[in-house]
Amino acid sequence: MPVDIVAALLNQKNPEVTEYYGQATDTIVAEAADALLTRLAAQSDVGEAVVPLPAEVRQLLREAEGKVGALAEVIGGQCCEAGFCPAKFACIGCPMNAVDPAKRLEIQRRIDWLTAQVTEARVFGQVVEVARFEQQLRDCHTQLHEMDLMEQYRKDELRGSFIALDTLTVH
Repeated sequence: MPVDIVAALLNQKNPEVTEYYGQATDTIVAEAADALLTRLAAQSDVGEAVVPLPAEVRQLLREAEGKVGALAEVIGGQCCEAGFCPAKFACIGCPMNAVDPAKRLEIQRRIDWLTAQVTEARVFGQVVEVARFEQQLRDCHTQLHEMDLMEQYRKDELRGSFIALDTLTVH
């Protein structure tokens, strides 16, 4: 909205004063960016498109160990972020969460909880909450998919080492 219109609405005589007080602060910009990213995330399943390879997860772990020392245990894995949390401690769906298949039960419990929350939010007509919980459910399913891929990779790795041993004994 043009500054002179805002000044008129606020009954201010000098539009320069309105412009000064109407400048975007870092907090306002960050909140607007967060709201935009939340809306975009609700419309597409970005997590499914960006599933990291096991080698990438191992690399993230190695890099974080050197920076942080002991890694923080989070739901479904370990946090690899050395400093400021970009996900505001929403660890499920965060790319810095190094998924651990041994923590599958944590994710499954979270899915049960979120499913109940979606049902309750629908009963109360809380559309925004429903969208937020559904995004978290998609993130949980993405993490379970990553866990499946990691377990399959480990099986394939083991099978490859057995094949290599078999070929050594045949000769």
